[in-house]
Amino acid sequence: MSETSSATIDGSRAGAGDARPSGTMLAVADGVALLAFVAVGLRSHRIGAIAETAARNAVPLAVGWAVVSLVVATYRRRDLASLVITWAIAVPTALLVRTWWVGSPRGAGIAVFLVVGLVFTLLFLSIGRRGVGAHSVASGVAPPIVTTSSTPRVPAPGAARSFWLQEALSQEPGDPAPPLTTNVVADVCIVGGGFAGLWTAIELSARDPDLRIALIEQDICGGGASGRNGGFFSASWWDAPAVCSLFGDDEGMRYLRAISDTVGEAGAWLGEHVVDAWFHHEGVLRVATGAWQTEPEGTSAAEFLAARGERDRLRAIGLDEARAIASSPRFVSASFAPESAVVQPARLARGLRRVALQRGVQIFERTAMTGLERSRPAVVRTPHGAVKASQVVLTTGAWAAGWPGFRRSFGVIVDQVVATEPIPDLLREIGWTSQVGVGDGRELLY
Repeated sequence: MSETSSATIDGSRAGAGDARPSGTMLAVADGVALLAFVAVGLRSHRIGAIAETAARNAVPLAVGWAVVSLVVATYRRRDLASLVITWAIAVPTALLVRTWWVGSPRGAGIAVFLVVGLVFTLLFLSIGRRGVGAHSVASGVAPPIVTTSSTPRVPAPGAARSFWLQEALSQEPGDPAPPLTTNVVADVCIVGGGFAGLWTAIELSARDPDLRIALIEQDICGGGASGRNGGFFSASWWDAPAVCSLFGDDEGMRYLRAISDTVGEAGAWLGEHVVDAWFHHEGVLRVATGAWQTEPEGTSAAEFLAARGERDRLRAIGLDEARAIASSPRFVSASFAPESAVVQPARLARGLRRVALQRGVQIFERTAMTGLERSRPAVVRTPHGAVKASQVVLTTGAWAAGWPGFRRSFGVIVDQVVATEPIPDLLREIGWTSQVGVGDGRELLY
């Protein structure tokens, strides 16, 4: 089953996919702004471009700014407060050093020189930061990371519904969750009503029943990828070689065991909360239907796991055993993952929605995020209201690929799902009467 990525944001820190300019970009912008201030100052006092004079004016400011910004961590924090602190300490100190070294400009006392220097460095820094899309120094307002023009378009409610979601809505439309039309305050605001957002809301409410949680969804819960995927609850053991090559054997295997455990945990949770998502924990058969799909000897995931004492997680099986599950003459090799499961994904999403509402989570469907202010508390803007929250969790998955600052963090993969008319006679003919999922290396069949 596809997983939906998420990031947590509060007033001072941002998780994956931070949309603010990088620390390097801000440092370059500030450096250019300060050099421009020095150049304009020399020109206004009719001081020629003499290297020694220019250096005596620029070096104190450059050194002072560099030292203070390192101490304050200005370009690691990248917030307005750290910039103001750096400016308030570095600029007057540098101007005093410059006055001691070069002397006050003609016709100006030290006090006047300091005031003018502070005002104009602030102006130049503000212009520089605006140029790279950072916060305005003058206004102290951080721009939203998402604007109306960049919000991804989605089908109109009720249009282009997946087969899964049509089936789920026909049997359980669920209680209403009207759009947000006012301003609300919450402890946590979750953006995105798919698996990640709904399960986050449920888990947070279980840990602290008094937590005020608001969830906004631009369509309806389950209207995105969570309601239109292949329906596999995968234990991911087929990915073991790749995962361990990235993270090492110890951490890779720890991650894979944790993912595998969640399959059984999800089945138990669904039973406990009476969510009938047609969850069947009978395993998944992975087959090759052509020689080009087979793995070279000694490189398969099953062999990889067997060498690490995890033989039962993913077993290579013979063709007779594979065809006992689903008899196809196209099979040339097969493996079986007993810990994987299949599920009706839209019924799962709508069941999660029901449980979240029962736990007091405020869900606002057909409510797109049009802006996010990185203040403390943060403010999530929508077309007709706003949510002020101490923490914001972004669980929008692939939709974030259309937002500035997130595009490089996502690779969008498109799945096509084909549903046939009921074919019980044909399924009986090939012996595929169980709820075991079948994948052929390219296609996942349920």
